[in-house]
Amino acid sequence: MKNRSHISIPISFWACLVGWAILGISIGPRPGWAAPVKNSDCLSCHAMEGFQAPDGKNLFVDGRKFEKSVHSFLTCVDCHSDVKKTPHAAELAKVNCSTCHAEQQQKFTSSVHAGRIIHDPANPNDGKVEFSCADCHSPHEVLPRTDPESATHHTNVPALCGKCHSNLKFVIESPMAETSMPFFAYKESVHGKSVAAGSEKAAVCSDCHRSHDILPPTNPKSSIFKINTPETCKQCHENIYAEYADSVHGKAVKRGVFGAPVCVDCHGIHSIKSPIDPNSTVAAQVISRSTCGQCHAGEKLSNEFGVPENRVSSYFASYHGLESRVGSVETANCASCHGVHHILPSNDPRSSVNKANLAKTCGKCHPGASDNFAKGRIHLLKGEVDTLGARIITAVTQFYVWLIFLVVGGMLIHNAIDYFARARLRMREHLFPGRPVIQRIPLNARIQHGIMLTCFILLVITGFALKFPDAHWVQIVFLGNAAVRSVTHRIAAVLFIGLAFYHLYFILFTPRGRSELKAWRPNLQDIRDMAQMISFNLGLTKEHPQFDRFSYVEKAEYWALIWGTIVMILTGIALWAKTWVLQFIPKWGLDVFELIHYYEAWLATLSIIVWHLYMVLMRPGSFSSSWMWLTGSITKEEMIEEHPLEWARIRREAEAAEPASEGKEDVLQTT
Repeated sequence: MKNRSHISIPISFWACLVGWAILGISIGPRPGWAAPVKNSDCLSCHAMEGFQAPDGKNLFVDGRKFEKSVHSFLTCVDCHSDVKKTPHAAELAKVNCSTCHAEQQQKFTSSVHAGRIIHDPANPNDGKVEFSCADCHSPHEVLPRTDPESATHHTNVPALCGKCHSNLKFVIESPMAETSMPFFAYKESVHGKSVAAGSEKAAVCSDCHRSHDILPPTNPKSSIFKINTPETCKQCHENIYAEYADSVHGKAVKRGVFGAPVCVDCHGIHSIKSPIDPNSTVAAQVISRSTCGQCHAGEKLSNEFGVPENRVSSYFASYHGLESRVGSVETANCASCHGVHHILPSNDPRSSVNKANLAKTCGKCHPGASDNFAKGRIHLLKGEVDTLGARIITAVTQFYVWLIFLVVGGMLIHNAIDYFARARLRMREHLFPGRPVIQRIPLNARIQHGIMLTCFILLVITGFALKFPDAHWVQIVFLGNAAVRSVTHRIAAVLFIGLAFYHLYFILFTPRGRSELKAWRPNLQDIRDMAQMISFNLGLTKEHPQFDRFSYVEKAEYWALIWGTIVMILTGIALWAKTWVLQFIPKWGLDVFELIHYYEAWLATLSIIVWHLYMVLMRPGSFSSSWMWLTGSITKEEMIEEHPLEWARIRREAEAAEPASEGKEDVLQTT
């Protein structure tokens, strides 16, 4: 009985089907009735290469590709339901994919793509159209995701999304896509490179952002909302997620603490790189500074969550930190001790930095490390005295600081007393009346030199303080007061400019100045003197060059000073009056002035230290004449040795002025 009833159903079905067929044949088509539109009817036009709509839009359909698509079982009018006959109207209704794909359409409607207006690349007039399913799924060539030729195949997804997200025009006009960098950063990431190599497991755009229900990162339901990020990464990194979820960071995120780090805070978002890549944010040589340091170097964690502050600075002050700062990839960093993903508080018995586990943790790098190896603070801060070891270390530090201060300070005091005593005797040789000394530098020039020396030192200190504001000497000199630095620099600059104009007047309009300018004038003899001096110092010749009033050394200094003064004044005024200057030059021109001002300052400072101070202070035999800048005088012996031509000229002038030999000697040798 069961078999009969089972058979009777299909028999009745076929009986009805045959009856309808006979009825249809007998009746036949009637006048006014339209025959069903077949795919072949549509393809008779749309399969023609280059078939276009009146507005120029490409309407070509490849029949062979359609037969391979997932829609091949459908007819054209199943989607284009308003087509009742051919030829059809020029404007057709928009295809409603939700007829079959209601769930996907519902997700898409709430996504960031819904309602977005984009440029249609298929339209030669670059018309704007609303983003739709067809922009990702070519409707006539939709292949299953498992097909390597499908646009939505795993390895093709980055290129599919990149059609828009690598397009600068799209980025500029889309309110959600602020930059095209995510696409290019992804291509260079560990995920992007793996996918490009053919991996079907590495993450692509849709794995993180999802396919149809793509939501902005500000939406709490978004897969890339900060607190949801670990769950998103969990899809591929389940084991790592389990460690992270149990960590102090993971638990904080579950409690809703937005300040706690998630995966992208450490690894980056699109530009995720392998830990062995030196450009990675979690590379051994940068993780302490750029990754852990972005939270633990600030005061926010300490103020809001009671996390100990100064942990990063104390690490970098340690042996490990110092090694890291010089580029070592083998020295211990934050992750070496605290772990990577399974970071636990030190009071957790499972923590790698728990007191009971420290010897084992240190032993990873230091085999055989005992319990004593790990006794003591790793992040020892100045002034900490909560343990015996910290108290002893603090006491020893204070003892040696005071010992150095007293011992070295005593040495400085002793040497200062000795220096000034000897200097006083040396000055007496220059100043004592009747001594055989000659006045070389007038009081006017010595005053100019003194003002220039003072201004130069002030400008150097206050200028470099701006470039190196974190230097310890800057904090000591200016006590963190930027206004004092700024005002001092400008006062010194004004004095320096005033001195420059006075010197210009001095050398052009005073007899002594014109005489000095003539003596400063460079000539070919200076080049010959320099070559002879080098040969003499190398032992290639026994003849020392004979210098006149100014040697090639002094001339080089003077004209370098003139050049540097002009450059520093012009660029300094431009930087000071930048608002006015930028009315005439672009911003990059002012940047060039700033660079010139900065590097010219370095050139002047180093030239003074390396050249001028050596010549007047450190060169053997020159120390005795270092007081000439103050007294203006030089001994007869020094004159004969350093400026024999000038000495000879002075003798000739003196002999012509005073024929008597007794008086002559006095004129030559006294001030």
